[in-house]
Amino acid sequence: TLSLHDALPIWLDLLRALDADDRLASHHRLDAVRAHLLERSGNRNAAIAHYRTAAEKAASLPERNYLLTQAARLAESTAAITDMRSPAG
Repeated sequence: TLSLHDALPIWLDLLRALDADDRLASHHRLDAVRAHLLERSGNRNAAIAHYRTAAEKAASLPERNYLLTQAARLAESTAAITDMRSPAG
């Protein structure tokens, strides 16, 4: 069984193949899935960027709000982790 970390390149390659499909290339869900996978793998900054890109492409206001909320949640937790790692000053 592959861990998510080990399988991530496979999943991202599959998404790249879907990016080439004109029917899906501009759809927000590809970026949303990519963001989710990157978040799960620990690549927070890339995940935030893809959540925001997905939100820009989303036609539905509830989906857009959800994706922006995910990006904000992740940005806040990333800032908190960074603050905890910074030397007290």
